[in-house]
Amino acid sequence: MAPKKDTTPSKKKDKYRIRNWRQYNQSLVNRGSITFWFDEAAIARWYSVERLNKPGRPETYSDDAIRCGLLIKAVFRTALRALQGFIGSIIKILGLDLVCPHYSVFSRRAKGLQIPLKRLLKSGEKLNVVFDSTGLKVFGEGEWKVRKYGYLKRRTWRKVHVGMCVDSGQVVVSAMTSNNVNDDEAMVHMMGALEDVPLGDVLGDGAYDTVDCREAVYDLGGRQVIPLRTKTRKSRNGDGYLH
Repeated sequence: MAPKKDTTPSKKKDKYRIRNWRQYNQSLVNRGSITFWFDEAAIARWYSVERLNKPGRPETYSDDAIRCGLLIKAVFRTALRALQGFIGSIIKILGLDLVCPHYSVFSRRAKGLQIPLKRLLKSGEKLNVVFDSTGLKVFGEGEWKVRKYGYLKRRTWRKVHVGMCVDSGQVVVSAMTSNNVNDDEAMVHMMGALEDVPLGDVLGDGAYDTVDCREAVYDLGGRQVIPLRTKTRKSRNGDGYLH
């Protein structure tokens, strides 16, 4: 007896036609558009002033100028000589009265360059943290295979949960989970890493409007800034729920 054929329809991506060709073409062109500008503060700090009164050979360019060049080098993955030509051309196009550092200056100064980092908390300051999550990566069949043969296996992905300091922008706690872990479960787990930190405001969207999340914030002395979910907003107002 011949085996039965699998008649299960494959889940193929919906086809669509591009009709707004002018806007579509312009969007592709805009992907290659680059805009640079120097604000007045950056121009004023381009040359070194503080080091002129220090012993030894004075440095012509400030740390801000060197950091600016090395940042461009990291983004565009250029060599040091190409970096000098790139920055020099930008200065010329913008008509600025600045001189690009020599590529050897970037090489020499990069070794001992100080990178300023914002302090997480000052003495007696409370931590204001906001929680959120996002998808990290898709694991499974490739796009070409899916387009040609359809889905045969279930694609899975991972979630990244992040707690970020509102004032400094630094990530203070994070966790990576499978896609079946809810945001509120991950938040309760991550709150355990903040037990020794004085908490201020704890912010999040409606996904964190659960009893466990609010109790975790309350136990650590934080103030909840979590909106009620739309479906339960009317039923929870005035019932003694933790706000």
